[in-house]
Amino acid sequence: MAFVPDVPRQTASPEAQDLANRIAALVQDYRRDHPQLSEREVHDAMQAAAGGARRTDRRAAAVIASLVAAFVGVAVFLRQGGADASSPAVPVVAVAIAVAVLAAVVVRRRS
Repeated sequence: MAFVPDVPRQTASPEAQDLANRIAALVQDYRRDHPQLSEREVHDAMQAAAGGARRTDRRAAAVIASLVAAFVGVAVFLRQGGADASSPAVPVVAVAIAVAVLAAVVVRRRS
């Protein structure tokens, strides 16, 4: 029989709820004065206020890890003898590299 732990849902403290209400009111007042403000700008401001460099750092680390994995995979593939141009493994490697590069471009544009 499998054991599934019951993790009680954590509720915010009264102080955290009060802070959330104050922040929501402040954002609402600011939006009233600046109607062109987008959701993304509000999100960016909240992230910056909370010390938001961590998310960007994680994203950059994920891209770097993906690129390293792609290059290591190619190196291992080539080290084991590679493949002929007609081999089906060559397009798979090319697609993996293209996906890694595309992911890096997307992350770079969003950050």
